[in-house]
Amino acid sequence: MEDPIPTYTLSSTVSPAEAGKITASPSASTYPEGTQVTLTAEPNENWVFKQWEGDEASTSNPVQVTMASNKTLVAVFVKRDYPLTIKIEGEGTVEEKIVPNPSGREYPHGTTVELTPKPKGGWEFASWDGSLTGTDVPKKIIVDNPKNVIAKFKRKNYRNYRDTSHTVKSLSFYNANRCDSFNISPYDETIVLDVDYLILSDSLNNCWGHKNELMLHHEVQDIQFKRENTWRRVDDIGITMYWATVCYFQKTAYTQSFFDVVKHVKANWPFYKDLYNLPGSIYRNDYSFSIAAHVMNGFQSEAQPQLPIERMYKTFDWDDIHSINDVNDITMFVEKVRTNADFHLCRWKDVDLHIMNKWALQRHADTLLEMYYE
Repeated sequence: MEDPIPTYTLSSTVSPAEAGKITASPSASTYPEGTQVTLTAEPNENWVFKQWEGDEASTSNPVQVTMASNKTLVAVFVKRDYPLTIKIEGEGTVEEKIVPNPSGREYPHGTTVELTPKPKGGWEFASWDGSLTGTDVPKKIIVDNPKNVIAKFKRKNYRNYRDTSHTVKSLSFYNANRCDSFNISPYDETIVLDVDYLILSDSLNNCWGHKNELMLHHEVQDIQFKRENTWRRVDDIGITMYWATVCYFQKTAYTQSFFDVVKHVKANWPFYKDLYNLPGSIYRNDYSFSIAAHVMNGFQSEAQPQLPIERMYKTFDWDDIHSINDVNDITMFVEKVRTNADFHLCRWKDVDLHIMNKWALQRHADTLLEMYYE
């Protein structure tokens, strides 16, 4: 007959008692030998977790305890009276942990605090601002005078990327910062374009010195001309679709207002997504630019001036690049209509082209760079 598995008790207390609470996972009155229990110290407002004492000494939170005997742990908290203000942009929280001071000085002066962002579901940490900069996680700050930290969170954008119809991957979609272009550019005139937009002509030179202070594409055409064009509006009965793929602007009061509206739409994305009945769940620059163009032009359709090019030509991500022939000449594998993964060749010359297959561009990146730098 096998000996019964020993069981042990795990007691946990908070010091001081009013500072917070402890949760255990799994939670039980006794635990079989070898059970791993996770204890999490949760501080109340104006308190910060410092360390575990008792049968497990640690500054980790949560801490994992392996039951090999009866154990008692104490979660020690300290009063948060150091001058540190944390502001949240987006959805999330920041966990604060006091780091022991090697000089031996007592708190609060000179307190070193480790800050760890905790994004809410569907969000991710973007960057620090204020008294901290960068994107490092966690980040330490010495509070030797009043500090103001901004933790910026951004929505997780995921979409399906195709490398032709053979390969589909769900990856992060980084398509959210075009609204900063106006403030970033030091120039009187600026053309902003996506890295997957190949310049195969000098057509964009017609923008410089133009009478229109802001121009975008709303006329878009697939290079095969036979596949359905669903990009004229944001949905079947929605507003005009403006593409942020290529944008020309001058530093004027009007364009600054336009980009301010784009920022406002981005910051209030759930509201505008519902208001304009936008498809899918991801944030796109194209959508916020379309809304801004609609608002800034008195809610009229197609009122924002088009770039001085007949239209923007694009491929799909189920197409592929066959070869780069010259700086103005490319040959594409274009998928046949209603025939998956079956292609015909299309030579494209002297007309700029938006390539949606990112892997195709990556495969030919070295050739492209060599040609452009010659």
